[in-house]
Amino acid sequence: MSIQGGAQTVSGEDLVELRLAHVTYYSPHDECCFFAWLHKMRFVEEFHGRGDAIILSVNRASMTRADLEDLIGFFYRYGISMPQLRVFDCPEFSGWFRNREKYWYYRVFRSKAR
Repeated sequence: MSIQGGAQTVSGEDLVELRLAHVTYYSPHDECCFFAWLHKMRFVEEFHGRGDAIILSVNRASMTRADLEDLIGFFYRYGISMPQLRVFDCPEFSGWFRNREKYWYYRVFRSKAR
């Protein structure tokens, strides 16, 4: 098992565990939308609670650019720690993912939590 920016991967496998801690819901309906969005993400294998966090298991081998953009937007919208998304920085995505002009760049790559 390896850990990168808070994300955990099992060596040789495409399953990544992301930790969704301190999620803020602005209303009961917002909380429903959060879980509905999780259910719609085809690359999410499963999610469950662990302590004060939700653990999200993601199949990174099945992810497309649109999927990663969706996950970035989800993390940004709900204030989830974004450095763990560095685990998706691979040749397939890095050309656009590392664009310094994108709204997520600082939160993913320039954060103090390395």
